[in-house]
Amino acid sequence: MPRRVIRTREGTVVDSDTGEVIDDRPIDFEHPEYRVYTHDDYMRKSHYEPMVYGYSGERLCIDDRLAEELISILIPGLVEILKAYLRKSICRANIDEINRVFQSLWGSEGAEIVQSIIQKKLSLSPYESRVHDVSGLLGLATFRCLKSAGFNEEKVFEAINSVVDGKTYRDEEIYSIVKALLESLRNARLDTYVRWVSKPLEEEIDLEYASRVLGTEIKIAKNVSYILTRVNELGVQITRTKIDISSKANDYQKVLSAIDYLSRRLGVTLSKPIPMIATTVIRLPFKINLNLLERFENAQRQGNRVKFSRGSWTALVYTSTVNLYINLQGNINRIDTDIVEVLPIVCTYIEKK
Repeated sequence: MPRRVIRTREGTVVDSDTGEVIDDRPIDFEHPEYRVYTHDDYMRKSHYEPMVYGYSGERLCIDDRLAEELISILIPGLVEILKAYLRKSICRANIDEINRVFQSLWGSEGAEIVQSIIQKKLSLSPYESRVHDVSGLLGLATFRCLKSAGFNEEKVFEAINSVVDGKTYRDEEIYSIVKALLESLRNARLDTYVRWVSKPLEEEIDLEYASRVLGTEIKIAKNVSYILTRVNELGVQITRTKIDISSKANDYQKVLSAIDYLSRRLGVTLSKPIPMIATTVIRLPFKINLNLLERFENAQRQGNRVKFSRGSWTALVYTSTVNLYINLQGNINRIDTDIVEVLPIVCTYIEKK
């Protein structure tokens, strides 16, 4: 005999004869797909997006570089259409009108990616655009660095092209500098450390309970209680209101896995980790005149180094090393763009042989 089921006032589905709860979290088909949040809920959720569990292994993850490659490969015809449209209309249309065209083609997220690509291209000189096409932002940082140091831009471009293609170049001095600097930037990028922050979306973290389940003691510094532990070989600091994780910039999946583990272990719903601070060390294949850098860049001398800041980054410049600290503000791509910004400034003060 088939079961007779009813929905209770609390929203659960039960067997009407036995009272057995069949589904205590049923899908609600009777009400609209929105829900009302309190103002506190809205403010919290607008800043931190909750973790999504149950990964299928088929997630599509697109970054700016990959998006640019896909755009170049999949829609060359559409690019030509856009060029024709922009040639006719860009001088008459305002940015909102052009943005509406992008959004009608790709949606808001796609529009942001395409806009960022176009804005980068519009800000580049012809040589810079060609360098960016063959070697990305780190190649562009190399080009601008050596151009600022007074090297011939055509020779620098040809040397970068040769390094990327695995060929030699007739000017051995420029070739060796380009190769060494490009390799140094790539290594610096791989070794960049990022501090990620995740916050509990509901109740605070119970540090006493966390201490027991993680097998570590509670410490106190400046009236703040915290726990230090390691998850997935990553350093983790836990307070009542947030979790800090340090990892290499390319270890995002390990960070996600660590947050997933801690959420389940501590019994709290955690936000997706947000990148906050990046630290990268660039080793230069030449020496910097710190006296001139201090004098003309309004920098501060600190013993054997010079400190100066611009916008979202702070640089500690030694004779042949740059320690760069970047306020990511939730955007991991700031690492490359800030390297492109700081390196030409530093390279202006290369000591000439």
